Amino acid sequence: MENQLGYSFHSEPITLVALTISDVTFNPIETDYFIFAVQNPTLLNLTLTMINVAVDATSSDVTPNVVPPFPFSLPTATNYTFICLWENWTDDQGKEATITIETLRGYKASYTCRIPSVP
Repeated sequence: MENQLGYSFHSEPITLVALTISDVTFNPIETDYFIFAVQNPTLLNLTLTMINVAVDATSSDVTPNVVPPFPFSLPTATNYTFICLWENWTDDQGKEATITIETLRGYKASYTCRIPSVP
């Protein structure tokens, strides 16, 4: 009887997710919210489940403040604009903010911007 070595390889398909946040707008006249867009250029339907805003290393879960509400189904190859209610963002004007969204599958996207100064 010969001694034989057998190899078996199993691999999962690689999924590249390029979920992006863009067009973040802090309106200096309406300071109770900001607007942001999310693009899903992938071949996957995604469900957005969480949004977080970090300013000066202080992170806040603002998911309950998003319109339309999360969880939100974002089909493949779509863009959608959201409103995030955030009273008095002017308290953080001039500071850097990082907005992070997360999907049900654990994919994340972040966008860093400077909160504008309001005269």
